[in-house]
Amino acid sequence: MRIRVRSILTIGFGIVVGLFALATLVTIGSVSRVRNLEGNLAHFDHAKHEGHLTLSAVQKAFMHQSRMLIRGEPSDMDEYNEACRAARQRLNQLEEASRSVGVTEGAEDIRRTFDELERYFGEAVLPALGESRSEAIGYHNHLAALTEHAGTINEDLNFILEERAADVRGELESVLKLTQAATVTMLSLSVLVAVIVAVALVRFIARPVAELHRALNAIGGGTMNVHVTAGGPSELVDLAHGFNDMVSALQESRRLIAEQERRAAIGELAAGIAHELNNPLGVIRGYLKVLRKEVEGEQPNKDIDIITDEVNQCQRIVQGLLELARPQALEKQPTELVGLVREVLERLDKARAAEGPTISFTPAAPAIQATVDGQAMKRVLVNLVNNAGDAAGPGGEIDITLEESEGLFVISVSDSGAGIPADIRDDLFKPFKTTKPDGTGLGLAISDALVRAHGGRIEVADGAKGGALFRVIVPITSGAGAET
Repeated sequence: MRIRVRSILTIGFGIVVGLFALATLVTIGSVSRVRNLEGNLAHFDHAKHEGHLTLSAVQKAFMHQSRMLIRGEPSDMDEYNEACRAARQRLNQLEEASRSVGVTEGAEDIRRTFDELERYFGEAVLPALGESRSEAIGYHNHLAALTEHAGTINEDLNFILEERAADVRGELESVLKLTQAATVTMLSLSVLVAVIVAVALVRFIARPVAELHRALNAIGGGTMNVHVTAGGPSELVDLAHGFNDMVSALQESRRLIAEQERRAAIGELAAGIAHELNNPLGVIRGYLKVLRKEVEGEQPNKDIDIITDEVNQCQRIVQGLLELARPQALEKQPTELVGLVREVLERLDKARAAEGPTISFTPAAPAIQATVDGQAMKRVLVNLVNNAGDAAGPGGEIDITLEESEGLFVISVSDSGAGIPADIRDDLFKPFKTTKPDGTGLGLAISDALVRAHGGRIEVADGAKGGALFRVIVPITSGAGAET
C-alpha cells in the first residue's frame, strides 16, 4: 500500500484538528458545568442569606412584642403588624430559595415556629397586657424561647446548606482539575502529532524532493546518467518514475539525434562519393565484360568473376549507404500481415538451396490487419530471415511467429544458430557492424530505420533453440497514405 502526501496531511492534520476540537468541546462542556455549579453555589449562598434576613425579621417582630409586654399596652401594634408582614415575606423568599437547592425542612420549621410565635402573642399575650409583672415575664420567656428556637432551626438550615455547598465546591474543583488535565493532554497530543507529521513530511517528502533537485542539477550540468530512487508517498514515487522515464527519453533522444547526425554525415559522404564511385565502377564492369570476351582459360575467367563480385559488392555498399542516409519514404496501406509473411517465405523458399534450414511459421490468427508499407516490411522480414538462415546453416531451424497484442503486432524470428553475444547486441543496428565475414553491415541498420519509420522497434534476445531472437514490434495503426 503506497502512502500519498494527501493522506499524510489529511490524517495528521485531521488528528490535530480533531484533538483541538475535542479540547474545545471539553472546555466548553466544562465551562457550562462550572457555570451550573457556580450557580448552585450562588443559590446556596442566597438561601443562607435569606435565612439570616428571615431570622432578623422574626427577631424584629419579637422585639415589638417585648416592648408591648414591658409597656403593658398595645402601643406598637402598627409597627408589630408591619414587622409580621415583613417576616412572612422573608419566609416566602426563604422557602423559595431553599426549594431551589432541594432543602425545604428548615424553612417550613421556621414558618411553623413563627406561626406559633404570632398565634401565642395574639391569643395569650395581647389579652393579658397590663397584668402582673410575673405573668409578663412568663409570656416574655415563652416568646423568647420560640424566637430562639427559630434561630436554632436557622443554624441547622445553614449547616445543611453549607454541607451541600461544600459538596458542590468539591465537584467544581474536580471538574476544573479534570478539564485542565484533559485539555493539557489533548494539546500535548496535538503537538506530538504535529511533530510526527513534520518528521514524516521531512522523511517522506523533503528528502525525495532534495534528491530530485540534485538530479535536476546534475542534468543541468550535462550528466545524463542519472537515476532517482523511487521512495516516499505515491505522488513522489510517480514523480520519480516520471523523472527516470524522462531521463531515459532524453537519453534515447540524444541517441537518435546522434544516430541521425551520423546518418546525415554518412548521407553527405555517400552522396559525395556515389557519383565518383558509380561511374568508375560502371566503367570497370564494362571493361570486365570486354575482357571476358578477349581472354581464354579457366583461371583468367575466375579472376574476372572475383573482380566482378567485388565491384558488385562496392555498388551494393554505395546503394545501401544512400538508402540508409536518405529519409524513408513509406506508402502505408491496410495490409494483411499473415499473407505478407507467407509471400516472403514462398519467395525465399524458391531462392534458397535445398539443404537450407527448415522454416516454420505460426500465426496467432488466420488474418491480422495493419496499416504499413508492405514492401518495407517485406525487406525487413527478408533481411531477418536471411540472417537467421545464415546463422542456422544447413539442417538448422528457423521459427517465425506473428501475434497481435494491445494495438501492436509482433513478428518474431528465431534460429537454432550460435546466437549473438550480449556485448555486441547494442551495436548490431549501427552501419558496418556485422558478424558475417562477407556482410556489408547495412542490412540490420536499414531494417531498423524502416521499422522506426513505422513508429516501431526491433528487439534482440536469446531464442528458445539457442540462437538469436529478433522481435519486430510495430503499431497496428500508424496512419495511412504516403509518409516520409
